Amino acid sequence: MNKIDGLYRFIFNNVILSRKIFAYVHKIQYYRRSLRYDDIVDINWMIKYNHLSLLREKLNNGSTMFVKGDVFSISNGYHLLINKDFELFKRVFERYKYDFGSLELFDILDSINNLEAVKWIYESGYGRKIQHLVFTKDSNPEILRYLIENNWFQVLHDSLLKDVRVSKKSTYTPEILQVFKEHMSTPITSEQAKEIIVGLLKNPIPLMFEYLSPLFQENIGPFEVSKDFHSSHLSNYPIIEYLIEKKLCQDESFLKPIYDKLK
Repeated sequence: MNKIDGLYRFIFNNVILSRKIFAYVHKIQYYRRSLRYDDIVDINWMIKYNHLSLLREKLNNGSTMFVKGDVFSISNGYHLLINKDFELFKRVFERYKYDFGSLELFDILDSINNLEAVKWIYESGYGRKIQHLVFTKDSNPEILRYLIENNWFQVLHDSLLKDVRVSKKSTYTPEILQVFKEHMSTPITSEQAKEIIVGLLKNPIPLMFEYLSPLFQENIGPFEVSKDFHSSHLSNYPIIEYLIEKKLCQDESFLKPIYDKLK
């Protein structure tokens, strides 16, 4: 397989051979609308179909090409290029950056898992402060740490609860939660703690309570807990246990059967 790949690169990195091959394919596929070498000018198309060697070659020889839409648009696939070949992305961006519209970089930060790329984007002056991030099981915690420590992302309990209140798009790994815990303003006040507890009971997020509860202030007073929550979700077990042990629920009679069941 390596020999075939090497042969492929050797042939298609040769401009003369590439032109002849594309011209021949165009000729035999004339009625199927095949493309000749000089017909391929759409950078979006080359990224979408993973013709990165062709894109690199055309950059090297100064071929005329164009981009469509915003370089940072997820629909245009540039986040894929950042993750696949960041050096190639930098070349494309630096050459065509004035052809783009708004630089909505923050829209694709969730799709970038390359710390070097994030640093370059911000240190080159293309980034801006972020209000919310979506995390996956593969998210790099060092990217979150970099954004926080350089004041591009502020850690508030609201930063975490946005998913709780609005959606459940994020997957918080222990590594991501640890970064949040390290940078969260402490203590988390009584009112904030109550909001976190109520929010997580309705929209459970595994491990979040375990990471945040040690930051709660002491002596939280009893409060009303709605019966409308995910009573069978295992992530709620430590929360219910906490409520019972701390006697925080004004009416805990309905909690004990749920606690026993989950236990």
